[in-house]
Amino acid sequence: MRKIFKPQTEEQKADEISRQHGFDRTYTAPEIKGRRKRTKGPLRALNISMPEDQFERFVKICDDMDKTYWQGLCELMDKYEQEK
Repeated sequence: MRKIFKPQTEEQKADEISRQHGFDRTYTAPEIKGRRKRTKGPLRALNISMPEDQFERFVKICDDMDKTYWQGLCELMDKYEQEK
């Protein structure tokens, strides 16, 4: 005797029940950019306290430029030195 239906995994069963209730499995994971490049050589730590809104502003700028915090700070210092 041949089986007409294949046995379903738990995930397939859940998908079928979800479809019956109007849900579709179209979820795609958000694209994650590769993290920023690390540097080689000796490192020193710089810890500063600043207002949260300014910190968030700095982080957003670095993210928009796809730079690490130290790279963003270096660009700021370079710009300052060019304008001197």
